[in-house]
Amino acid sequence: MADCDPGTHLGSTPVIPAGDFALSLLNDTVNWGEQVEIPVMVSQLIADDQVISYQFDMDFDPLVLEYTGLSLAGTIAEGGTALVNDQVDGQLSVAYMHTTAITGAGEILVLQFNALSLDTTSLGISNAFLNSTPVTDLTSATLIITETAPPTAEITYSDTVNRFADTLTITANFSEAMDPAFPVLLSLEGALSLGDAEMTRLGEAAYSYLLPVPRAAGEVHVLLGNGRDLWGNLLVSQPTQGGTFSIIPFLPGDVDDNGVILAYDAALTLQYSVGMDPLPLMDPLPWENWRDSTANVDGEAGITAHDAGMILQYSAGIISDFTGASLKSATGTYVSMEVVDEHIVLYSHGELIGFNLNVSNSRGMLGMPVILKEEFMSAVNMSGGCFRVGLCTAHPAPDGEALLKIPVYGSGPLTFHMMVNTTERVLRMDLSTGLVEKDPDPVEIYPNPVTDRLKVRGLSATALISISNIHGQELLRTRMETESGEIDLSELAAGMYLISIQMGGEKISRRFIRK
Repeated sequence: MADCDPGTHLGSTPVIPAGDFALSLLNDTVNWGEQVEIPVMVSQLIADDQVISYQFDMDFDPLVLEYTGLSLAGTIAEGGTALVNDQVDGQLSVAYMHTTAITGAGEILVLQFNALSLDTTSLGISNAFLNSTPVTDLTSATLIITETAPPTAEITYSDTVNRFADTLTITANFSEAMDPAFPVLLSLEGALSLGDAEMTRLGEAAYSYLLPVPRAAGEVHVLLGNGRDLWGNLLVSQPTQGGTFSIIPFLPGDVDDNGVILAYDAALTLQYSVGMDPLPLMDPLPWENWRDSTANVDGEAGITAHDAGMILQYSAGIISDFTGASLKSATGTYVSMEVVDEHIVLYSHGELIGFNLNVSNSRGMLGMPVILKEEFMSAVNMSGGCFRVGLCTAHPAPDGEALLKIPVYGSGPLTFHMMVNTTERVLRMDLSTGLVEKDPDPVEIYPNPVTDRLKVRGLSATALISISNIHGQELLRTRMETESGEIDLSELAAGMYLISIQMGGEKISRRFIRK
């Protein structure tokens, strides 16, 4: 008898009736470090379809994903048996069978992987069959492997001892690469306040900030903000390490940093004012910024004998601080000079506590100076062709008394650059005639301290003017065509600054304070 219904014989493989069926992989975004699950989806199946088996191949990037297993739990194919051949690198061959037909739509299998890297990768499906019928409606997928852990930072510092006028480098090293589109912002709290300062990007995960240490003391807390990793996760504001640093209290006048202001500190300052190297082992020339600021107690340009005199006065209890010393701005103070018996004699007038002398063109015509006032501390530097003298005292000499005399061994013109307390003066002497010529008053800046507008007068030519912080970083540059003018300082923060005035071949520098 002829077989009229070959598809219904017991033990034969059911053939899926003609119809539209589809297998698909779903696009997904997963977190790196967690197990990756890839569900395989099927379109609607009914009992009459008699689907009891399926098979397919799946392609993936083995550098991104590592196959670990499969699961049928919770799928519409639960209860059957699935096998996976993973012997080919980057490819899985999957086969499934069951004695009961699969019905419904949804997951028929979940493939499991480890994510090996943060990446965007493709997953392909091919060679698919339901029973023995090919499935041509196949949908591949894109898998994004990302991470949600926020980046953290460890903070390191360029120095462990931080003082006023130092420059501290603060470095943030992050746990992962950071997005350059989101600048990392630095904030400081505690002994020092700083809000949302942008850090400099050094590399993918490294940022730095240069902090001019202000006049503060105590512990400073570091906080970070705004920065994000490449996956958009906002950084953790609190550093995991190095979240605090300390600033040592600033003690003006304590030049040797022993916690006490003594005449020795005045002596160091005086030596430094004439170009000597008073601390060659501890701090060779030039001094570190903090020590320079410690010695510069009058706040004027450069370290002079006047600073030494004020330190000497403080050590003797004559003044109680360096902010309002009356002798700092004493009027009517000057030094005169004349030639007497082959000596240049210099005389003190007014309330003189600090005096610096620099003869730049001495050419061997001057001998070792003789200090005539015992109450004056002195320093002399005649090395390398220079001639520099520094004098300071706690008690000014009587008006008009001889201060020092300098032997003369030749004739010709000499130029004497003087710092009388805090006032610069220049005298010119012709040794042949003994005549002394006084230079016009130097350029003046005022008021000092200043609020917003700094006035300049006494310019003799077109002047190029620059203003820098105490670390030499130029902040402002301008030009003056007239004898006097004003400079707008409203954009500068409170602190100490240096103004440099260039007129022809002459350069004048002054320090000032913005309140």
